[in-house]
Amino acid sequence: MNLIGTEWSSVGGRELALASAPQVADPLGRADRDLAVRIAGMRDVSLPWWKLELSGAEVSRGGESRPEFVPPEGTLDPLLQTVAGEVVAAVWTSPDDAIRHYILPRMDSWIPVLTWLHERALPEFVPSAARRVRGSLSGEAELRTTAEATARESLALLEAEYAARHAELTEQARAATVDADTVRDPLLYGSGTPLVDAVTRVLADSGLDVVNLDEEFGDTISADLLVSMAGRAMLVEVKGSSGRPKETLVGAAAKHLTTWPAQRPDIPVHGIVLVLNHQASRHPLERTAAPYTRDDFVRSLPLPVLSTMHLFEWWRLGAFDRTRSALFGDEGRTQPHAEHPDVSSAQREHGTADRAPMRRQESSRASRWFRRAK
Repeated sequence: MNLIGTEWSSVGGRELALASAPQVADPLGRADRDLAVRIAGMRDVSLPWWKLELSGAEVSRGGESRPEFVPPEGTLDPLLQTVAGEVVAAVWTSPDDAIRHYILPRMDSWIPVLTWLHERALPEFVPSAARRVRGSLSGEAELRTTAEATARESLALLEAEYAARHAELTEQARAATVDADTVRDPLLYGSGTPLVDAVTRVLADSGLDVVNLDEEFGDTISADLLVSMAGRAMLVEVKGSSGRPKETLVGAAAKHLTTWPAQRPDIPVHGIVLVLNHQASRHPLERTAAPYTRDDFVRSLPLPVLSTMHLFEWWRLGAFDRTRSALFGDEGRTQPHAEHPDVSSAQREHGTADRAPMRRQESSRASRWFRRAK
């Protein structure tokens, strides 16, 4: 954007996608700091931002063949910066300090900025403007009572604390959503490797040791995962289907259980579980509760079949014992589980949590007991 009050100066830059909320620059005056805190606390960090830089211009004068570079006028001071020091909100001041231009990102509502302009900017930068309008003299700091001044200072402090807390919680909510999406999207819409990785994360967060068999064998000769707990092991086959899953998937999974002794006779397994992301083309809340619904087929199932919706529901609520029980029965339900670092025991009992589950940790136990056969 071209700066009014200059001939060839402008402010602009490339678009940025921020991973975290921008930081208030330092040092700033009281009014400018208040504006920076308001923007940082009220603007969604996922919206586009722009790296701001002050630029001059190359100008051709008359018949001159070579353009002349005209340096920018004034100074551009940051209000908000990224962790890398990129300026995303700033104020430009003319060389004589007579003009101030605020370059701000688009806001969902400009009311906070207009309120700041009336309550903070005009009294600090143009105190005579308020005097031109007949009204209460309470706007004059030098004419306020001690009670007025104390109350206003307390109110300003409260607003600043709220804005800072709002920014903190906004960042926590954004980070929790990003973490949840790494599981939620592939688990409920994915197939292939992304789906297997999401199931692995859910099982690992539930306190189970998980080995990716395709990676261990270097080929798809067995089930997708080998899951263990307290000395017992189970195979897990993971499949995705855009519509109703084929019934032949059950037979294919059962075959993996049959061929396992030939592949790793040194590691006995107690069964196999088929995990299905069925009807993935539909919204998760519009799918059938169970992957298979034909009564005769369901009654004859030779192995457990779990939907990814069930796994996700248990994972999002921190009901890790439900996941372990689905694979290992009552033994899984009673198996102790290390306390989740982000979920208190009280929250776990009520099935709610204000943060996303912990990230998957590679299991040291898995690496000890699973070895390639020689």
